[in-house]
Amino acid sequence: MEEEVAARRAELELLQPEKASKVKKKRGRVELRRIEDRTSRQVRFSKRRRGLFNKARELAVLCDARVALVVFSPAGRLYKFASADSSIEEIFGRHRDLPTTVNDLNIEAQDSRINNNIQDPSLIFICYGETT
Repeated sequence: MEEEVAARRAELELLQPEKASKVKKKRGRVELRRIEDRTSRQVRFSKRRRGLFNKARELAVLCDARVALVVFSPAGRLYKFASADSSIEEIFGRHRDLPTTVNDLNIEAQDSRINNNIQDPSLIFICYGETT
């Protein structure tokens, strides 16, 4: 009788999927380097762009922030987002009209970008909280 029970258990273990397959894989950090395969690079760009735009929209809705997002694809195509109650031009205009102390910080950042030979940033993200 014990032999029959042991044989039946062995059969059941063979029929069940391995327990290790039930364990979910954790997402690891992505190594930040250029993706060489053109198709993979385009797919990754599309997915990340979509996620970035979702985050911009969530930030605008949840925090009542004015958000403008401009992204140029590697092929030069323009993708843009502006929060519902404003336009990209309005938000960038507000950025230009900030007090000089903030503009000075932006000029320093621009200078460092130029010094590092990054003259054409392909992503601009500006977020302002509502001021009353």
